[in-house]
Amino acid sequence: MNAAVQYNLGGDGVYNVTMLAKTRDYGCSCSISKQIVMDRLAVNRLGHHSLQYYPNPVSDFLTLKVLDNHSFGGLNVFNFGGQKLGLKIIESGMNEWKIDFSGVSSGAYFVEYLIDNKRYVDQIVVK
Repeated sequence: MNAAVQYNLGGDGVYNVTMLAKTRDYGCSCSISKQIVMDRLAVNRLGHHSLQYYPNPVSDFLTLKVLDNHSFGGLNVFNFGGQKLGLKIIESGMNEWKIDFSGVSSGAYFVEYLIDNKRYVDQIVVK
C-alpha cells in the first residue's frame, strides 16, 4: 500500500519527522525518523551528501564538513544588515572547519561559502 501525506509547515525551522509502517497480516511495525531543516532563504544549496553543518541553532561552535572530495574555498558570515562578521575559523580536520559563534548575539545570520568555485548561502541561527 502506498500513502502520501502533505503538511503546510508554518515557517522555517528544524522539524522531526517519523514514519511508521505496520503490517496488517502479522502485526509487525517499524519506523524511521529524520530531521528536516526548512530554509527558504537559501540561495543555492548542495545536497546533504556534499555538505554538512551542525548544530543549527548554534551557541558556540558550528562544524562545517565538506564531503565527497569537493573543494572548499572559504566562508564569510553576515548579519541581516549585510555587515560581515570577523569570526574565527579553525581547520579541525580533513575537510572540516569550526566557526566560533560564542561571542555573537542571538539571531539569524547568513553563512556564505564557496564549494567547487560556486557560491552558496545558508541561514544559521545563533541562540
